[in-house]
Amino acid sequence: MNPSGRCPPCPQIGCFKDGYHHVGVTPAPCLPTDVAYTEGRTVRDVVGKDCLASNSFPGCECFNFAEASQLPKNQTFHQNSGAMTEEEKMETPVPVNEIKARIDHKKADESLFPPCYLPQPNDELLVRERRIDSSGEQVNHQTDRRLMHQRVTAADWRMSNRNLLSRTCNTLAHMKKNENDCKNTMARAYAIIDKTQAASTQSVRDRSNLVTKWKCTIERAIAAMIQEITALGEERLRLKQSLVVLGMPYSIATECLQRRCTRPESERIYDQPEAEMHKELELIERIRKLLNATLADVEAQQEQNRQHRQLLEMDWSDKKVSNEIETLNVSLNNHSTIVLFHAGATRFPADQSSEEYWEHFSKNILEGAEKCRQKSVALRGTLNGILMNAARDLRSQADAVELAFTARIGCMEEVEKRLTSELKDCLQELADTENLIVKMTRGILSLDCGMKVAQTRLDNRSHRPNVENCRDKTQHCLVEEVEIIHNGMSAMKAAADEAENTKRMLMDARTELEKEIMLKRRTILMDRERCMLIRSHFPSATQLTGYAKV
Repeated sequence: MNPSGRCPPCPQIGCFKDGYHHVGVTPAPCLPTDVAYTEGRTVRDVVGKDCLASNSFPGCECFNFAEASQLPKNQTFHQNSGAMTEEEKMETPVPVNEIKARIDHKKADESLFPPCYLPQPNDELLVRERRIDSSGEQVNHQTDRRLMHQRVTAADWRMSNRNLLSRTCNTLAHMKKNENDCKNTMARAYAIIDKTQAASTQSVRDRSNLVTKWKCTIERAIAAMIQEITALGEERLRLKQSLVVLGMPYSIATECLQRRCTRPESERIYDQPEAEMHKELELIERIRKLLNATLADVEAQQEQNRQHRQLLEMDWSDKKVSNEIETLNVSLNNHSTIVLFHAGATRFPADQSSEEYWEHFSKNILEGAEKCRQKSVALRGTLNGILMNAARDLRSQADAVELAFTARIGCMEEVEKRLTSELKDCLQELADTENLIVKMTRGILSLDCGMKVAQTRLDNRSHRPNVENCRDKTQHCLVEEVEIIHNGMSAMKAAADEAENTKRMLMDARTELEKEIMLKRRTILMDRERCMLIRSHFPSATQLTGYAKV
């Protein structure tokens, strides 16, 4: 700017619409602050306070048209104080008042001292004189012109030159106005496009941030679902291991029942251990059915978990691709080397979803996955409770079976001891009976001698002669002795026979006792050494819950 605070005169001339100035790029003289632009804003709307204070105008070196075109109405700004380039100065339009002032000044100079090719002051006097002449003279004058090969006068020639210069000036002024209109439109379009592009870039950046937020949320949901699938898979393996371990109590109970079926017929009774083992088998069957049903539920839930994980992963993949595209769009600018024209890019695809449906779709997937995960967590809790209760019931029943076996073995041992004691008594009685029989036999044999003596005496007395052979008192005494000896021998034989019968009875009792003792010992051996030994391998609660292998 010059010291007077106004811009230097522009070397270009032009004609603008009165009262309006089209925004340019290079310096131009200043206008009053109430002059409006074609955008409908006055100089006061777009020019800074410093420019207004110095009566400067856009186009001065203190004015920035790019900033002025981007500022809203009634907002002020200041331009850098650096000098403008020659190219910018050549592109700056000339203000209207300056051009009019130059034209008026030039017209004033030309009116006082017109050049030779423009109308002269005496040309008007000649024209006025021709109008005063008579019509006949005028016709004669025109006839002389035709005779002079249609030659025009110098005044007409100068008038034609003035008209030509006027038309040329108007054309140049229109060109200048059109040039300034184009520059103004271009600057305004650039400003609007830059503003719109900045808003679009910010919108794309916000969209990218939103997609990133949803992608991170889905990543957390996928991680939680994968963790739940892993946990449920471990519980499924634990359940299957529990089913495998459950076959062991079933085999133990079945083996014990089969072994007890080989007991002697007298010992093959439906006792308490057998009843408890049947209860154990029924409990095992119920638990197996429950675990199989739970396994089916777990597998179905695992399939649902995988489906929801697949949906989450597909949505995450789509959002990842969308995020990459949005990130690429954010990085694009007017200087990017990968931008191209794309025909039909502004068309809306028929299958394009709305933003509400997009958010609703993501929310539905997340809510469905979360509900499925919570259901899976609840199923894992139920499964754990089922396994713990099953292990507790099986261990309680196993303890009941072992108690029944212990009680039964104790009873059998007590019976065996009692029978052993009875066998000892029987053997002792049998020995005493045998000794008694021996004594009785010896006593009978000892009576034979007395019988022989008495019978010998009687036989000798029967050989007495004649009257001497009489039935005297001695005869009767000897007969009575024989009879008494005979009765004693009969009684002793009867007692000996009774002793033999008692001996046989004792021997039968001994045989029966020995058999029963053998059976009892065999039963005790089967229950204690086989059944209890097998049941000692009954799985623990940890194994029944599937935490440890057999």
